[in-house]
Amino acid sequence: MKLYYMQGACSLAPHLILEESGLPYETVLLSRDRGDLDKPEFLKLNPMGAVPVLAVDDGNVLTENVAILPYIADLAKGKKLIPQAGTFERARCLQSLAFLATEMHTPFRFIFGAQHFGGGDEKIADAFQKRGKEISQHLFDLLESKLPASGFILGQDYSVVDAYTFVFHSWAQYLEFDLKRWPKYGALVSRIAERPATKKVLKDEELLD
Repeated sequence: MKLYYMQGACSLAPHLILEESGLPYETVLLSRDRGDLDKPEFLKLNPMGAVPVLAVDDGNVLTENVAILPYIADLAKGKKLIPQAGTFERARCLQSLAFLATEMHTPFRFIFGAQHFGGGDEKIADAFQKRGKEISQHLFDLLESKLPASGFILGQDYSVVDAYTFVFHSWAQYLEFDLKRWPKYGALVSRIAERPATKKVLKDEELLD
């Protein structure tokens, strides 16, 4: 398998799960500054021009974390990275992934893409960014209220949900959010950061301080 990713983007989640899985994989680092996302060869893989993209050995391609993460986890039998298909726990897992992809992720699009959404109007761009930060912090409040005091999000086993949730921490740091406001989230991030697979991936993506 081949994962196309950008440094620190939401593609960090499947990168973490691939490393946890023990499955053979390779990575392709893309750069927005180099225009990699707009190159014809990449747009053939994902016409949306976004990461992550997972190219499977049989020639098939997957995009979107809510598809990629369960696919990898199901291949990694015995690793318990996702609940068994057909169970209520599996449905809860997919519910959490959908929340992260559609709710948690969306305001960051407005924050980081404010100039794009503002259409060149600085006042509109500023309004998008301000409102995006307000919504994002509210969603962190909601996430904090639902997190367990110990273990991982779905129980004692580290899962695809934890990997995706981990992504938002560096974004919140970059935006200088008051992370002390969410102590359970901070504790979860610390537990994930101590995992050998996490340390390796952060080193590979040059995200370690």
